[in-house]
Amino acid sequence: MPATPRDTWEQIPEPDPAYAQEIEPYAPTAYSALDVQRSTFDVQASAPKPFTILSGAELRNVTVPPKTNILGDGVIALGQLTTVIGQGGTGKSRFAMQTAISQTLGWSVAGLKTHPQPLKHLLIGTENSIHRQKSDYLKMTVALSPDKKTLVDAHVFFHIVREVDDAFINLGSDDIRKKWLDTIEAVNPDCIWVDPFGEVNAG
Repeated sequence: MPATPRDTWEQIPEPDPAYAQEIEPYAPTAYSALDVQRSTFDVQASAPKPFTILSGAELRNVTVPPKTNILGDGVIALGQLTTVIGQGGTGKSRFAMQTAISQTLGWSVAGLKTHPQPLKHLLIGTENSIHRQKSDYLKMTVALSPDKKTLVDAHVFFHIVREVDDAFINLGSDDIRKKWLDTIEAVNPDCIWVDPFGEVNAG
């Protein structure tokens, strides 16, 4: 099996210059009523919706669900997107891992309380190798009792770049979007940490 994407590329055979594909001439297609309905449905289904807007009166009277804090008072909360920004090497990856571990144990982080019940965390991304992930994880949990290690082990999950396909997490591909959905369904996490988030953005 190729070790790197470059090895995979180099093993692709050159195209046969003698091969030629015959192109059929264009012919108008007679669409059935069902085709027209399906086409109309596809356009409607893909049409963008406007942003959700509430008037002041609606906002005043709307019932909102209780805010479930993961870290601090809304610093990180369930159902919320939070970004950790900093120069390379300042500890963003370690902060994510330490926060996941501390939250599982009910410990505070930088003086901020965490959710009191253990949540399930999925750390996914291509920023760090398995060697770095294992080294950091073992160091962060070395002083824990056996029971606490077992608790953390059951609530923190790591995406490992072990095979070529593990290195591609960009949501611009249908296949990769399905891998995301299958992974989330398998782990069923409460919190997802993407490192780096730029890797999932198409373009």
